[in-house]
Amino acid sequence: MKDVSLEMGGRVLLRGVDLEVEAGETAVIAGEVGSGKSSLLRLILGMPGMQREDEVRLWGDIFVDGQAVFALALGPLQELRQQIGLVKGEGGLIENMDVRSNITLPLNYHARNAGREGVDKRYEEVMTALGIEALGLSGHRPVALTGEERAYVALARAFIIRPSILLADDPAQGLGANASEGLVDCLFRDLDADIGSKLVRVITTTRLEPYLDRADRFYLLDAGSLIPLGDRHELDGCEHPWVRCELEKLVRN
Repeated sequence: MKDVSLEMGGRVLLRGVDLEVEAGETAVIAGEVGSGKSSLLRLILGMPGMQREDEVRLWGDIFVDGQAVFALALGPLQELRQQIGLVKGEGGLIENMDVRSNITLPLNYHARNAGREGVDKRYEEVMTALGIEALGLSGHRPVALTGEERAYVALARAFIIRPSILLADDPAQGLGANASEGLVDCLFRDLDADIGSKLVRVITTTRLEPYLDRADRFYLLDAGSLIPLGDRHELDGCEHPWVRCELEKLVRN
């Protein structure tokens, strides 16, 4: 992102944002609820689901894998999105589909030449790698799942396409400390050896704790501005009140 500003419905969400994430890096973007973190991730995808009534105004340039996202025609944009796995806050699952159908949806939608056998194989690989085989055995739909289980299903859906970029929108939202730790551990697993070390992760969060010893760089989205906080070591010396509050929670715990 180069000098990106975003306005939706007359509200300024982003102001002059610059962000560059290299292959193999993890960037964590922290901020309060409603600070614009989800919109930032949507921009990387080319604002899917954008409607005329959203009254969107956008300035600046956004490049993914060297391609100017908003200059792409629909076909190339869809191809680019096939490289990007997305974990939405609270799962973002389709309620009238069972767990397996939710997880395999990206393959069935995009990779029509994969075939049933290829889809089944990849599904089993991902479920085994994440240790959640039991979630897909009973034909459960999302309504029957706990918040933690929904988060794992959303993560499996993101991984199933072998993404080169993984976007996660506050994936541990609403989970306790132990559940968050387990989910984030899976978020950082290298499921595919040929991609693992090159996988780009951009993660938004309202809590720093689960990512402190995992991410390469941290940012704070505050009043529309993206503030670079540096790496874990630099974070300890940050004097921003929000960051100090988050770090002090660790001491109290």
